[in-house]
Amino acid sequence: VYLRSAIKQNLVWNTILANTTYSNYPKKEAEMYYDNYLASYQNSAAQYGMTLESMASMYGMTLDAFQNSLAQQAIAQVNQDMAMFAVAAKEKLGDAADQNDEFRELQRDIAETEAKLKALRKDIEDTAFQTARQ
Repeated sequence: VYLRSAIKQNLVWNTILANTTYSNYPKKEAEMYYDNYLASYQNSAAQYGMTLESMASMYGMTLDAFQNSLAQQAIAQVNQDMAMFAVAAKEKLGDAADQNDEFRELQRDIAETEAKLKALRKDIEDTAFQTARQ
């Protein structure tokens, strides 16, 4: 029963997304998702002693194609977010404006955390570099 319900939910959601188009999307949100995706892949590559370019080649892509793919994924995620808020507003599932404000607040928190992590990574890299030089 659960599996059928999940399949139906996925089918409905995929149908909504397939039949929804946007003439514009919030670029800052797309950039936030892109930065998060890129940082995640950079961290994964670093954990395996690889560059992002070598990781992209594992997927059969050039670095530019890989980055373009991440950008497309980010835009798709923003479109999903916008569809979700539109459905919530239409179905009166809470105040969409409040949900949008909460979403933007979450995005700000994520961006602040990402900035802190980026600074911390740089500090670690600088320390490792200076330690290696000694």
